[in-house]
Amino acid sequence: MKEYVIQNKVKQFIENYQQIKKLKGSWSMGMIQYSCALSLAMRNQDVNIEKIEKNMEIIKNNTGIFSNFRGYSMYYIATLLSTKDNAESEFKEIMDIFQLLKEKRFWNDAYLPFVAITLYENKDKIDELINKYAKNWSVNRMPKVDLSILRLAICELVFIEEIPSKVSINEAIELAKLYCDDKAPKFINGILGSVVNEFETK
Repeated sequence: MKEYVIQNKVKQFIENYQQIKKLKGSWSMGMIQYSCALSLAMRNQDVNIEKIEKNMEIIKNNTGIFSNFRGYSMYYIATLLSTKDNAESEFKEIMDIFQLLKEKRFWNDAYLPFVAITLYENKDKIDELINKYAKNWSVNRMPKVDLSILRLAICELVFIEEIPSKVSINEAIELAKLYCDDKAPKFINGILGSVVNEFETK
């Protein structure tokens, strides 16, 4: 059974790769072609050229010509968005994360879009933690900026071991002081403290 599943995944990956090569400008993608094909195969998805090219237009219409979302990353993001029902809305979420990252520490890193995608792809797990520890609140009712700060900080706390917990929490609180109302820093600090306690006791 396991061998059968692996064979099917390999077959789907190869077929996806052959389709990805048909994208306009795909000759310039290099190894990103393989990443796009593999990403879809791991989600049990086939390539949809029409959707990917439509998503590339969405990215172009929402970014400047020198944006880090152009070039290699545009192909990968457009491919990822081809698995979503509302690509434009989903891309705006990735852009929100991207803007927060720029504010924090990365500024002009050419790989920043890929970091934003990593955060975005772990969003469901992160939102579960927020809902668990946000008393009388849920991610659906939370102010957008507060939610973005929490998602970024929790991603660092849970998925990026190289960043000390104290640094992630302090930076989140500083961002909350800059961009949120007066109650937000204490609220965000409480949630992040609970997340740290949960994972430090495991």
